[in-house]
Amino acid sequence: MIDHTIYTLSMLIATALLAYVVLWSGLQTFNANPSKRFMRIWPKLALYYAAYTMPIWALLLVIDRTQNVTSVVAQLPLSLVLIALVAMGLYFYTVIVQPTRLRIHRQTVDIDLKAAMTVAVLADLRIGLYSGKPRHIRKLVATINELSVDAVLITGDWLYYPGADLVGQLMLFKGVNKPVIRVLIWLGS
Repeated sequence: MIDHTIYTLSMLIATALLAYVVLWSGLQTFNANPSKRFMRIWPKLALYYAAYTMPIWALLLVIDRTQNVTSVVAQLPLSLVLIALVAMGLYFYTVIVQPTRLRIHRQTVDIDLKAAMTVAVLADLRIGLYSGKPRHIRKLVATINELSVDAVLITGDWLYYPGADLVGQLMLFKGVNKPVIRVLIWLGS
């Protein structure tokens, strides 16, 4: 009886996760305002939001394997299950954890100034589909404000499929309490 209950619960959770990924990525694709590139953006967003569900998928895989709930998962070799778990963990880390980490690196450059100047450099912000969420920008601005720097230099790669809320996201940078120097390059005609 317990196996049937666990199986039913696993299937309900898996269905709910799949529905979340498909529906939420579809809604966010419309937020990106695609005119002709819907089918190019939607699969990328589906993979992105699937990364948020990886810990639950991994837990379901372990439960199904240990409880012998489904014959398909129970018949898989243990090595294949371990490879799948490692792949899920790596995918979760590279899509969710690593991009939200702020790396601080100190580099001294002698350009013969009269007084030393400390500059924070931000690169590859790529505000849009996969990054630039308001909570991430607020965290970035708070971290910049805590640094003892004379100025902030933002070097390109500002946007990546920006959404309808782009202006609101960029307005959060007004909270930086230091002079901001930005590099804007227009490569259009």
